[in-house]
Amino acid sequence: PECARRRHDHRRAPPCRREDVVRAKRIAWGIWGLTVVLLAVWPFLGAAADRFSDEWVIYATAPVAVLAYATVGALITSRQPENRIGLILSGIGLAIAIALTAGDYTTLSARHGEPLPLVSWVAWLARVAFALWLAPLPLLFLLYPNGQLASRRWRVVLWVLISALCVNVALYALTPGRLTTGFGEDSAGVTNPLGLP
Repeated sequence: PECARRRHDHRRAPPCRREDVVRAKRIAWGIWGLTVVLLAVWPFLGAAADRFSDEWVIYATAPVAVLAYATVGALITSRQPENRIGLILSGIGLAIAIALTAGDYTTLSARHGEPLPLVSWVAWLARVAFALWLAPLPLLFLLYPNGQLASRRWRVVLWVLISALCVNVALYALTPGRLTTGFGEDSAGVTNPLGLP
């Protein structure tokens, strides 16, 4: 939320309005809750797709990392709603959870024999989420430690990073052909439903 801007004369930023603080907390903890639900479903999809035997280390360690991102992001946002780093961390955790869960759904469909419902859209979602979890990481360095730019001169870098993120996600979302990137099995043979001709 746009409830506080850092002033360049280093004075204290104005306090947030109460409704902005409440909204930021709800968004952050809502993202956290959705991440937890996806992480709870993910191992069952992995077991149904028979991936535990090959990748048990990922199933044991990935939830810890994803929950760390989501929890730290929710805590930062609930205590400092003007700090964008909290929402970025929460978004990264959610993107990883979506990519993992949707990737195993796609793998389950590939190993099931006949396609599961909406498998092409779920595979597309896994691919886009895969692009979204890495792309915002440079923003963390740019906005550290208080979620604001160090000075106005950094706005150009911010816009370049945001533009690169948008182009990256658009390319992942609209590239035609088989959806082979992400956490799903490459042999799924699912084509991009939004792929440009």
